[in-house]
Amino acid sequence: MDTTTCAPELEPSTPGRQNTDREPTPAPGSATKNISTQENVPQPSGLPSPICFRISGIPPHWDSKDVMDYLTNHIDRELDWSTAKLSGPFPSPFDDTQCALLGLDCCTNSLSTRFSHQHNVEHPVVEVNRETFHMVIDRHFYDLTPMNKPTLPIVADVIAITGLGGHVFGFWRSRQRTFCPINRPMWIHDFLPKSFPNTRIMTYGYDCSLVHPNDMRMWDYVIKLEVALNNARRYCQDRKIVFIGHSLGGILIIQIRYDS
Repeated sequence: MDTTTCAPELEPSTPGRQNTDREPTPAPGSATKNISTQENVPQPSGLPSPICFRISGIPPHWDSKDVMDYLTNHIDRELDWSTAKLSGPFPSPFDDTQCALLGLDCCTNSLSTRFSHQHNVEHPVVEVNRETFHMVIDRHFYDLTPMNKPTLPIVADVIAITGLGGHVFGFWRSRQRTFCPINRPMWIHDFLPKSFPNTRIMTYGYDCSLVHPNDMRMWDYVIKLEVALNNARRYCQDRKIVFIGHSLGGILIIQIRYDS
């Protein structure tokens, strides 16, 4: 297995520079306007964090409109697509189904109740042309999650693995304050596919909570990752693979490379 390992670089902190330039004095009689008190300028304080759901097992012929219609008509009629964002669907790394990402500025009442715990999962069943599809909706993003629809031919797989206590999707998202949280870029999803369209880009998630720790050992994490990689690459074992790791994710990558 031809591998390359990358670690995210940290931007060097630069000391803030105090601006000593004085603002120009307005001309006599000219009107002045306090920008901070203008109407229709939202204030950034108290913004809700964006919430992202993963919908997997989507029928292979569905497009984004089909997914949106299904979510609205069968999952949650409170969904407001002016404040929601659907990404995908993208090809599943395991079979011929698809996977999509649903981002919300603020979770609806229905979804808040049904997914109050991060490990809550729903399994809607869809029948299309006498074929049954077992979809899965979750927000923990365990295992491999596709982030793009690669352009053929695919030359490499890129897999990002987060560290202790980091959410698979939220960890890689920009921390910049914004008035529309779901539009904060997640660079694995928003930037890498544009720069490397011929790569299949995925994240790998695992139970690494610091609040509710489990009894898994390091070897258990390694085995789960190996199984996921083998399942996703069973028809392309010679394809190059690039790992991006942080914290415990980097240790998992080192162990995988050592075992291979």
